Amino acid sequence: MMENNGFAVQAQRFPAMFTQLFPLMGIWLHLSLKSVMLLYSVGFIIFYFTCFFLILRVAKQPTLAFIFLLYSILMVRHSFFWIQCEFVQGVAFTLVYFAFLEKRIQQGSLQMLHFIVYGLLLIVVIFYYPSLIFLSSFIFLLFSIQYKKRIIPLMILFAINLLFFWIKTTLITNYYDDQQIGLAINFKAYQWNILNFKSTQDFITYVQHHYYPVLILFLIGIVWLMYQKKYLHLFLVCFYILGYLFIIFNKSPNGYKQFYIESQYLLISVFVASMFIYSNRQIPRLQNIFSILIFSFVLLSLLRIIYLSQKYTARNNYIRQLVHNNPDKTILEDSEINSEILLMNWGLSYEVWLLTTLESGSTKSLYNKEAHEDLSDRNKCTTCWIHKFAFAEYKNLNKRYFKFIDSVNAYQYKTK
Repeated sequence: MMENNGFAVQAQRFPAMFTQLFPLMGIWLHLSLKSVMLLYSVGFIIFYFTCFFLILRVAKQPTLAFIFLLYSILMVRHSFFWIQCEFVQGVAFTLVYFAFLEKRIQQGSLQMLHFIVYGLLLIVVIFYYPSLIFLSSFIFLLFSIQYKKRIIPLMILFAINLLFFWIKTTLITNYYDDQQIGLAINFKAYQWNILNFKSTQDFITYVQHHYYPVLILFLIGIVWLMYQKKYLHLFLVCFYILGYLFIIFNKSPNGYKQFYIESQYLLISVFVASMFIYSNRQIPRLQNIFSILIFSFVLLSLLRIIYLSQKYTARNNYIRQLVHNNPDKTILEDSEINSEILLMNWGLSYEVWLLTTLESGSTKSLYNKEAHEDLSDRNKCTTCWIHKFAFAEYKNLNKRYFKFIDSVNAYQYKTK
């Protein structure tokens, strides 16, 4: 955004402009780098708070607000620090969409204008992240169980949703979505021995050590739905949880690092939270116990995030160490990087730019070169900033935010 003075939409995720608007306004107002970064951080808080406010106070749907709350705490650890993920933002927007749709259903029948408006809004859902089809289809079917008299209009919107999903994944494609969704819908490539996958074993480990609140609520939810004789609701939840995990495990049988894959896991908390809405039997004593349990999970979530922040603080300190131990313009081979601390390497050049410019007033450049990359056309340039997706001439960068001093020396390679 600072390089091009505009939105930075990647993989056609146009709704990401909602949160990008905050730092972009700072850039347009010529605010300092520190102010722009604060706006970027605050923007996400405002976004999620606005979504929750719209669900609870404007649409007046406490059931979906409850789901939003549990979605925000049950499994959130690393994803708290992986803020820019469009999938996580997309779940929040999708819950807002269904809150207003449910309000319309409760008020009366859907008219043609409503079909047009709610149908077009499904385009936003799909462009946030095509994998949101799992969430939207689940809620359409859940609403169909709860509002049987509105099943026809709900199925029409469901069909529109599937149509937009087909258009997005077949006609308006990009490399990233092709890789992700292509694996998800390539049923012929599925393997059934998922218990042997590293991704499956990793998930079981994560549940045992980190995500046990969602397992506890799931087991309680099974008993609760059976007590209420809501067997179809129970089947729907179990089917989506098992089916969704089956797809995730097949997409990445060798596993991903937890900080990356966690955002995909979060959808499970929505499925589980849905087990406690639309109750037809009220037991005050149990409600009090359940409220205490939820409060405990909220407190536990905050404590876990505070504890995990130490890992990400250590990561920032490691980047500072890399900057201190290397020339101002350096290309680092993988052997020079501690991937266990760094977690991801593609953003290193951006993080070094922000960190050094904010803390020292001058911009330094470190780039982690992967084995297959050929940088022969870049590393000899003395007035270029090398980053993951390209390289930029100093003269084309906004000098308010990019303070490169060295325009004489080329990049130095560092390898063992």
